Amino acid sequence: MGWEQDLDEVRRVYGTEGTLPTGIAGSRTFHPALLPLPLVAQESVPEDAGEIVLDLLGRPVAATSGTQSFTWEWREDGSVLERAMTLLGPRVTLIRRDVVVSVDMLSRESVQRLTWDGDVAVRADEALRWEGGGSRGTDVARRAVFGPDGAVQQVRRFGAEAEGDVEAGLARAAGFSPTEVSWTPAGTGEWPAIDAKRPAR
Repeated sequence: MGWEQDLDEVRRVYGTEGTLPTGIAGSRTFHPALLPLPLVAQESVPEDAGEIVLDLLGRPVAATSGTQSFTWEWREDGSVLERAMTLLGPRVTLIRRDVVVSVDMLSRESVQRLTWDGDVAVRADEALRWEGGGSRGTDVARRAVFGPDGAVQQVRRFGAEAEGDVEAGLARAAGFSPTEVSWTPAGTGEWPAIDAKRPAR
């Protein structure tokens, strides 16, 4: 399935009510590295105090971080549907191993292609467009920088005003060299160990 079909699904799902998670096994203190969406694919990483609720398989199914909230639906094909209430309003995201698509309250549509090194997502190339197509938006690349212990130390970013459609934006972003530090961990990074649990597809 291509990103176009995923984006169509997210458009349909946006604005509909999700179901409450079932099969709850426990919870733990919120940490952004535990989210199904890899850190390198997040434009704004939530880091306020909160809680993550886990299912019987140890996967996150709901979370709060300050005023933000999230729920996740783990699907049989390995994808994860995320519903989030962010600082910018509601957002729906469909997460696959190699492609992430989302729609938010500002009528922005995002397509990201992820690059992995083993079980760790190390780069995200993104084409962000305003709903309705065209070239209005931003092309963005983010990459992770790791320390000697294998933990993520930084996520670096480079973005520019969009040129062309989504496919053109993804190809353009792939040629960017991210240099601006957009995120550093507030505490000890857990990312490499956690990313093994990311969506299989």
